[in-house]
Amino acid sequence: MKIYKKIFNMLSKRQKFNFVVIIFIMIISSLLTQLLPLSIGNLTDTILAQEELSFLNIIPFLAFILIVTVSNEIIKVVRRLLVEDTSTRFEKEARSKAISAILHAPLAYFKKNMTGNIHGKLNRSLEGTTKLLKLMFMDFAPAIFNGIAAIIIIFSKLPLILALMMLLVIPIGVIIVFRQISTQKGIRVELMNEKSNMDGIMVELINGIEVIRVVDSSKQEITRFDHKSEYLRQKEMKHHRSMAFYDCLKFINEAVFELNPKSWTVYK
Repeated sequence: MKIYKKIFNMLSKRQKFNFVVIIFIMIISSLLTQLLPLSIGNLTDTILAQEELSFLNIIPFLAFILIVTVSNEIIKVVRRLLVEDTSTRFEKEARSKAISAILHAPLAYFKKNMTGNIHGKLNRSLEGTTKLLKLMFMDFAPAIFNGIAAIIIIFSKLPLILALMMLLVIPIGVIIVFRQISTQKGIRVELMNEKSNMDGIMVELINGIEVIRVVDSSKQEITRFDHKSEYLRQKEMKHHRSMAFYDCLKFINEAVFELNPKSWTVYK
């Protein structure tokens, strides 16, 4: 939350207004998302209740489903464009501020850090912040609004005991996500630092290419760089294995409790 607060304070008035519009769009989208399975359920009930299937009777349902689907996709496109516009504007302003800070930094900072290291940290930090904004408003926030809308529909359509049982997926899913974040946070920071160090080494090798050629130490430098690359690869694979494991747990959790709007019609 501290990071998001700092990011929000860096936004201009226009960007803040865009995020208000984005939140409003996500609320509308979450409602439309829940309307779709309910419409399909009503359509299924209507078809099953008819002794003879009449296409004219299901046209209104099909038209409504089409309108809801198209409208939802259109506002999703608008939301995506607003998020991308705000994120790119933020990245532009953050990059300018970062360059200004580097140009005014004490010379001792440049002696302690390699040129490539500084460049790598700067780029990855900016890219990471932009991805964080997109993750928040493209994945995380829509999931929250969809979950709230789903909870309302569940309690309005299902018996109380069954609804409470299905809601168990939420605390279990939250526990899995927080466990995933806590265990992988340090690894991600290490990966970012290691990649920045690799960038620094590469830049230093290029800058010292004449010395390397004179002393004929290219094989030693290649071996040293290869060992660091392999160490980075193994650490990154460890991170990906952990992420795959937690993603599997989240899928199993959702599958067990069947928190799927399309399955609600079965309990009607």
